Amino acid sequence: MSSQHNTADKHNQAMVNVTPAVPPDFPAWMQPRPRRLPWGVTLAVLLALAVGWPLLTREGVPAVTYGTHAAFMAADFAEALREGVLVPLWSPHVMSGYGAPIPQFSASGASYAMALVEVLFTDDTAEAFRIVMVLGLAGAALAMYGLLDGWQTRWPMVGATAYALSPFVGLTAPRLLADPALVLAHALTPTFLWAYTRACQTGGRGWVVGCGGVLGALVLMAPSSAAMAWGLGLGFTVLALRGSAGALPKLLGAGVMGLGISAPFWLPALALDSAVTWLASPQPAAFRVSAWE
Repeated sequence: MSSQHNTADKHNQAMVNVTPAVPPDFPAWMQPRPRRLPWGVTLAVLLALAVGWPLLTREGVPAVTYGTHAAFMAADFAEALREGVLVPLWSPHVMSGYGAPIPQFSASGASYAMALVEVLFTDDTAEAFRIVMVLGLAGAALAMYGLLDGWQTRWPMVGATAYALSPFVGLTAPRLLADPALVLAHALTPTFLWAYTRACQTGGRGWVVGCGGVLGALVLMAPSSAAMAWGLGLGFTVLALRGSAGALPKLLGAGVMGLGISAPFWLPALALDSAVTWLASPQPAAFRVSAWE
């Protein structure tokens, strides 16, 4: 009797495990499906679109901002790309001047990205500016969500919201400074930390290469942000990973690859150091906006 009961229990258990919750003859939209895209990703994108809504609804480039300067340089780079010059080192729009072209060694990766969008897609500098800005805002929210989710925090969406709406991303950059380099740097910084986290978790070399690529793009956008991101990675290695022997070589390798990728920015400046008169580019007082403001 006991063996019959055990057989019946196993049969019932198998029936419970195999029988679906929804009959197969029900419509396809009622069948259970695995959720492939987390809701947090969708909400992060919607949040970024809400923050960048003024850029989507208003034409042109915000006047009297860093965006104007970056747009002039992007138009100059786009013209150089159309002429076949892949790495333009001359621009009339450096040092806030418009006239005779002078050699420039500033980090102009944001303007170069806008020039690529203009040449490949829009054929309009203002539209390329708005696209890059909105994509930067979306990338900032998505990257922070992915970073906090990778760290297995409890509320990654709250952190992504706070990061996207912080004064340096959601308010200051698009509405007052309109600085595409700042917006893209705020997107690439958590992207670098997320890729470095994945590289330490999986040990894959592809993630290390991704870290180097993101760090190189950061150097081209904003060298100070690149140094800060690498420093945060070092702090994460020392504090969270307790100085893991396998993590530090990954971080050093990413740093070397980042310097190699950004060589078109710093190598000409190093080679022409003795022939160039270096001038500081002070930030105009009207463009300074603190977090308290």
